[in-house]
Amino acid sequence: MNDRLEKIYVVFKTHFDIGFTGLVSDVVHKYKTEMLKDVIAICDKTKDNEPNEKYVWTMSAWPLLQSLQGSDEQDKASALKFLESGQLIWHMLPYTTHTEFCGLEEWIRGMYVSRGLSEKFGYRPMDAKMTDVPGHTWIVPSLLKKAGVNILHLGCNGFSTPPDVPPVFFWEGPDGERLLTFYSKGGYGTGILPPEEWTHPIWLALIHTSDNHGPHEASVIEDMKASIAESGLQAELYIGSLTDFAADFLSRNPDLPVIRGDLADAWIHGVGSAPREVSRVRELRSRIAAAESALALSMLSGETSDVGGAAGHSQQIKGKIDESYEHSLLFGEHTWGMDCKSFLFPRTYDKKSFLKDKSSERYLKMEHSWQEQIDYLNKAEAALDAAVEMLSGSGSNIVREASDKKTYRVYNYLGWSRDALVLLENLESPEEDEIFIDCISGEKLVWSHASNGIILEVKQLPALGYKTIACIRQAELQAAFKGSAVEVAAAVDTRSNLLKGFINHQEAVIENAFVRVQVDCQTGWITSLYDKKQQKEWVEETSSFGFGQYEYNIYSSEEITRYIKKYAYRFHDWGVHDFGKTDYPEQQKRLSFTTELSEIRLIEESDYVRLVCKASSVPSSVKEYGNANETVWSITLTEDSPNIDMEWKLTGKEETPMAESGHILFPFKLDNPSYRINKMGSVIDPCTDIVRSSSTLLQCCENFVDVSDGTVGMAIVPLDSPLFFIGRNGMWDYEHDYKPEKPEINFNLFNNWWGTNFPQWVGGSLSYRYRLIPHKGDWVEGSVWKQAQEAMTPVSGVPVSEEHSQTAFTDFLPNGLEGMAVTCLKPAEDGDGYILRLRDWLGQSREVTVGIAVQANEVLKTDLLEYETKGNRCVLIESEDASMNQIRFQTRPFEIHTFRIR
Repeated sequence: MNDRLEKIYVVFKTHFDIGFTGLVSDVVHKYKTEMLKDVIAICDKTKDNEPNEKYVWTMSAWPLLQSLQGSDEQDKASALKFLESGQLIWHMLPYTTHTEFCGLEEWIRGMYVSRGLSEKFGYRPMDAKMTDVPGHTWIVPSLLKKAGVNILHLGCNGFSTPPDVPPVFFWEGPDGERLLTFYSKGGYGTGILPPEEWTHPIWLALIHTSDNHGPHEASVIEDMKASIAESGLQAELYIGSLTDFAADFLSRNPDLPVIRGDLADAWIHGVGSAPREVSRVRELRSRIAAAESALALSMLSGETSDVGGAAGHSQQIKGKIDESYEHSLLFGEHTWGMDCKSFLFPRTYDKKSFLKDKSSERYLKMEHSWQEQIDYLNKAEAALDAAVEMLSGSGSNIVREASDKKTYRVYNYLGWSRDALVLLENLESPEEDEIFIDCISGEKLVWSHASNGIILEVKQLPALGYKTIACIRQAELQAAFKGSAVEVAAAVDTRSNLLKGFINHQEAVIENAFVRVQVDCQTGWITSLYDKKQQKEWVEETSSFGFGQYEYNIYSSEEITRYIKKYAYRFHDWGVHDFGKTDYPEQQKRLSFTTELSEIRLIEESDYVRLVCKASSVPSSVKEYGNANETVWSITLTEDSPNIDMEWKLTGKEETPMAESGHILFPFKLDNPSYRINKMGSVIDPCTDIVRSSSTLLQCCENFVDVSDGTVGMAIVPLDSPLFFIGRNGMWDYEHDYKPEKPEINFNLFNNWWGTNFPQWVGGSLSYRYRLIPHKGDWVEGSVWKQAQEAMTPVSGVPVSEEHSQTAFTDFLPNGLEGMAVTCLKPAEDGDGYILRLRDWLGQSREVTVGIAVQANEVLKTDLLEYETKGNRCVLIESEDASMNQIRFQTRPFEIHTFRIR
């Protein structure tokens, strides 16, 4: 035992699951009622203890907020008393997340819950805690440091293998920020006494109760004091916060190892259990950011005002956007349903028994818990739709009449100018004498039909700005623009002779000026993908899989058992239930099914060519298991792009409780491949940047994965399904230190790997889209990050009142951004100016100059929570353009920068 131990800091906490121990509604209700009463009781019993021996209860920020908002008046008054005295506190994070699945800005907004509590109650935590989930992506220390956090505690559950890290270390993010990090292996927290090998003069005793259990008994304090006395230590007991411990610990300048790498989440497979919702939330993130920037631009131009003060129009819109962010992040919380071993057992696996059991009360209740997860997205989308509807009025008292002309604002929240196909939803085709125009230039726009509206081709959308477009009558065009309207030639087939395709008995081919794609007419799989510019063939002809092959797999009891043995850190009976599938059929063998092509056809239009393949599944894979009945996939080339767009639609997928997964495979031909994965907020090399014993097999990307030899490369952007393996299918497997075996990208479409709270079966229709981006050089030289973000950011039109069709203010970043991107433009939380948040995309240290199209009185650097920082004034540079300011600052690799613009 460390005889030099001076002080033991004690932090009390419970693990917060939104669900798991019951329905979400039941769990949240418990926090507001029974648990809050218990917290008040123990705080009251110990309030007269010695100053450092009073019970202090630390909560995640979100459940504390829910408790304060939903408790009765008497409990709330008591809770406020202990908030004031410091016995009831919170940490910086709202709850535990599957972090690498979350959106960057979305995750940052989770810390705004803590900010709101700080603004109301004065306490500002400088600590953070996540529990249960084994690992998190390495942007976390960078983000937490930029939010004022000095310590992070991670507590892994007792069954899961944790990343190979020491108990305490400095976790270094990609931008070089270092965060004091404690990692508890085998448990949510620690014991009251340090382990024998602990050499530091102070110890962190994080005394944790189990899932949603609530606080301890008041006797716990005396019990801890007795344990210290029995050990013979003379250490002082100090009950407080993680912040208290960090301040003391760091003041002693500890010599700690530095871990620079990604603690990849070994539970990330859970994301694949809800494929439709995962697709929805990935698209929703960009839509929220676009709506928020639209609000800021509208306020800057004076179109939206706060008539009525705090209840004004812009505040109402902002409230709905905040609500949308809240619920989209809740989808990334780590629970996703109730505990199967508590609520679903006993389970059956044969199809007939399963279908019968699905109507039972326990199965219906379990499905209801999964629906609660889906409801987060329904609420997020509803709130966003309400915000957009209010934005479309463009003023506090404007009501759009049915007779209004068809006028739309098309917003681009990206930090560079772009061309886009814009969907105007639910809009009928224009009359014969009507045309779409750019309301500033008068340029006529090309349009086409869509199943749910009209699609417009809009060129050169301004960086972080918008264009206003309208549908008007031909006769009004010249009058409106006095003969200066830009004429567009009559619609003709302008398809290049290099954009073409054909089908014969053996092969189908489509090509443009950039690539040539050849498909086998027997399988529908790509046999050749040739990059004409780089003179590079991308299909590995020796692979045992077809390029673009869909594969459906059923896994064996042997594989499940092997996985448990490889992954278990400590064997607990609950862990075997959670990670295995109790009572799974012993005789079940590994089965793999592919498709049987029934049709292939060619579609040729003026600006694209497309091959469409239709295939059926092996009947037994549908009837006995859970395969899709039919699979339709397409390969599309456009006239002016080297990118290949591919889409799969699975229909008639059966529900099954058997261990299953679906995959799309891309076996690339490349010698000496190097890989890059865009994870939330950064780009990592899976061969060097993933910490040992993290998730080295299964990965989750933000926007793209890239394979390159430094001379030529190929990136894949999965619009809907972010999970993938490199080199082999690693379902129901685990490796401490896997390195990709070959450049074969294996995208997981769906899985029910979990045996616990995540959805256990999925059925119906599923859709998956991928964009393949061939490029020169590596991912930076090929501007992969830029193309990927455009692919992940669809553009839509917002109806506005006609009176704003001539607004001159159309962009915020007239010069665009070089190697950086916008994460948000928003009204400041305190109403004092606007917040512009940027991210470095290149992973390079350099000086950056950004032009903003407003005359700013002041530009300050802030932390992520919009609080001013030391050395916060930016260099304002005079610009030749009197209507624009320029700011200059230094960036580090993948650094996030937040500016307040007054």
